[in-house]
Amino acid sequence: MGNKAKHTASHWIGFCLTFLGGCFWGFSGACSQFLFTYKGLTSEWLVCWRLLIAGGIMVLIQIIRGRKAAFAVWRNKRDAGMLVAFGLLGIGGCQYTYLTAIQYSNAGTATVLQYLGPALIMMYLCMRALRWPTRLEVLVILLDLVGIFLIATHGSLNSLVLSNEALFWGLIGAVFFAIYAVSPVSLLERYDSFSVVGWGMFVAGIAMMLWKQPWRQAVHLDLEALFFIGCILLFGSILSFTLYIEGVRRIGPGPSSIVGSIEPVSAALFSVFWLGVSLTAVDVIGFACILVTILLLALRK
Repeated sequence: MGNKAKHTASHWIGFCLTFLGGCFWGFSGACSQFLFTYKGLTSEWLVCWRLLIAGGIMVLIQIIRGRKAAFAVWRNKRDAGMLVAFGLLGIGGCQYTYLTAIQYSNAGTATVLQYLGPALIMMYLCMRALRWPTRLEVLVILLDLVGIFLIATHGSLNSLVLSNEALFWGLIGAVFFAIYAVSPVSLLERYDSFSVVGWGMFVAGIAMMLWKQPWRQAVHLDLEALFFIGCILLFGSILSFTLYIEGVRRIGPGPSSIVGSIEPVSAALFSVFWLGVSLTAVDVIGFACILVTILLLALRK
């Protein structure tokens, strides 16, 4: 009876941790939208500092926890190359496109469009296995297409509600989201996930700093801006990942992916009730179509 009670308690703790991780990611997106709208920051400036500082903190935590283990991935040339690719394409590409999509639209829309990634992964796996999609997979693709159509056009064939830039970066973000999810799989089989993502963020941060040179951009950072940047670093990068990974460990990847889909919902709610973004009934239906595909894919074994 005692073991069963412990298992139940661990399950509920895992559920709560995963839920909080998803909510923090959504909150982070809304914080980014606030900085773009009211503080004049750009996605290029924010993503550089976010990746470098958050990645540096995560690497430092790993070094404090175990100095030798923290550098284990760099001792194998093949794994080091895979880590660099994951950092540049998976984390760097995913973060840059996501924040740029927020800049051109809002946190809720950008997050929902990014969540087309699981459907892209599904199609990639079908092509890799040289097989046709199942009925469920076809349904997922159709729901995603309907969702994109409704969000982008509000049901009108003659006009786009989203700007071309918002739609472009949102859809490209879904591609990089899929790369982010697939590319580190073999690394995570051999190394600690916190270490892989921390180093990936740090590598991406260095590359983005050299590419975009954010120190050349004139920005005015008041206390309010610094506060929300701190929120993004703490809640959107370090705590959200740590909580989510611990939740996965306790309840498994399938249930975690279902609970984690609270992220686009929380991002949309923060956008509406905090930042005053207006959503129409058509937007809500489009969001729902894409969220249903996440649930269908997560419930599938």
